[in-house]
Amino acid sequence: MKAHPNYRKEKTPGFALREMITSLVIIIPLASIAIPTFNYIQKASRENKTLVLVRLISHGLEDYRRDYGTYPVADGKAGSSGELYIALYGDADGDGYVDNETNNYLPSLNPHSAKSKTPTRASNEGYLITDSWNNEIYYRSPGLINPRDDFDLWSLGVDAKGGPESNNRNATSNDICNW
Repeated sequence: MKAHPNYRKEKTPGFALREMITSLVIIIPLASIAIPTFNYIQKASRENKTLVLVRLISHGLEDYRRDYGTYPVADGKAGSSGELYIALYGDADGDGYVDNETNNYLPSLNPHSAKSKTPTRASNEGYLITDSWNNEIYYRSPGLINPRDDFDLWSLGVDAKGGPESNNRNATSNDICNW
């Protein structure tokens, strides 16, 4: 019996077209499920990290109030987290190190920490406390919105829009606050 002229006795290395298509048919649906799930988990993780930071700052403010009898004063505008950084970390000269004779209520604000991500960033005015999206955390004392405490503390969330004075419900829906 004579072999067909196109028949090869030896297999060449590689994948057949059928194998490639089968692999893609399996991988594409799995990726379409995994990618949105990963994005959701990443967003939830950032929100939780910022919520923990807001609570940590609130506890630091309570310690500050116990020592000084009042909360540090700030207006809640851009740069207010710089005033909060100075009060809670004790870095009045803006070099990133705790000054002598001051209390350090939140060592995690150390901008020179060996940790990969500290919640601070340098600005023209000194250091600012930032959320998980590297947007500024805002602080106001005396507080206008929070009835429990005498300070308002908030992050604008992933969209960096809104705030306590905003009337746009969509813009404030992802804000992270202490009230």
